[in-house]
Amino acid sequence: MTATATASRKIKRDKPVEEWGKFMGRLFRAYARKAAAEDPWVVLDMMQSQRDLQAAIDRSVLSLIKRGYTYETIGGELGMSKQSVSQRWGKTWREMSQAERDGIPA
Repeated sequence: MTATATASRKIKRDKPVEEWGKFMGRLFRAYARKAAAEDPWVVLDMMQSQRDLQAAIDRSVLSLIKRGYTYETIGGELGMSKQSVSQRWGKTWREMSQAERDGIPA
C-alpha cells in the first residue's frame, strides 16, 4: 500500500512527545543565544545538530508513510503541498529496499 492510496486521516499527536518538541525548540534557541554571545564558532557544532535533526525528521516522515498516511495528510500537518512531500520523501521511500523499510518504526 502506498501513502497516496490510503484514505486521508488526521495524524494523532502524542502529548508527551509534543512537549518534548517544544522543549527542544527552547533548548536550541537558548543554545543559539549563548553561542552568539560567547563562541560564534560553535556554529560548526550547530550545523552537525542541524544534520542530525534533519535525519530525525526524515525518519519520522518515512515512518508516517510506512503507517499509511497520505502525502496530502502529511503535507497538511507540515504546511507543505502533497507534491512537496512526494518529491522530498516519496522518492526516498520508493527507492528503499524492503529491508530498509523494515528498519523504519511503524
